[in-house]
Amino acid sequence: MQAKLGPAGAVTAAAHKLARICFRMIKTRTAFDPSKPGNPALTRLRKQSAVLGFSLQPANAGAVF
Repeated sequence: MQAKLGPAGAVTAAAHKLARICFRMIKTRTAFDPSKPGNPALTRLRKQSAVLGFSLQPANAGAVF
């Protein structure tokens, strides 16, 4: 984002994204859930894994590697 908008534009864009997330959380009185379908990075990752023949599974919260 910084390469396209410059340093000041990147900060503004990130702040705007956070503001939209915070406003929605306050408006709907719900906690932030990054696994919702509106997450473009997760959607892209799911599509790429499907093309390669894989499927994404949720990680165990208590798993230690």
